[in-house]
Amino acid sequence: MPACPGEVELATLLGRAKRHWDAVLARVAEVHPKARIEWKFYKTAGWRVVVRDSRRNLVYLNPTEGKFVASFALSDEAVKAAEASELPRDVLNSLRAAAKLPEGRAVRIEVDSA
Repeated sequence: MPACPGEVELATLLGRAKRHWDAVLARVAEVHPKARIEWKFYKTAGWRVVVRDSRRNLVYLNPTEGKFVASFALSDEAVKAAEASELPRDVLNSLRAAAKLPEGRAVRIEVDSA
C-alpha cells in the first residue's frame, strides 16, 4: 500500500482546488465538531478521506489531479434543506436526479479550482 499523502503532496495534487478541500473540512468541523477525519486506502480508488461522526459517514473526499470528488449519501431531510439553500442549480439538479438508496441519495460532486 502506498503512503498516505501528506499536506505537501495533497496540495501539489489538488493545486488550486486545495482551498475548496480545506473549506469543506473546515465547514464539516464547524457543523460536526466531534467528526473524525480519516485517510483510508481502497484498492480500486486509492487514498481518500472519510469524514464520520459517531453514527455515520458524512462525506468521502477523493483527491485527483487538480480536483477532488465529494461523495455523500443524503437523507430526504438533507435534500430538502439543500433545495432551500443557495446551492447552484446544477448541484440541485444532481441531488434531485441522484439514485435513492437505503442510506440516502448517492451524490457525487466534482470540485476543481472554480
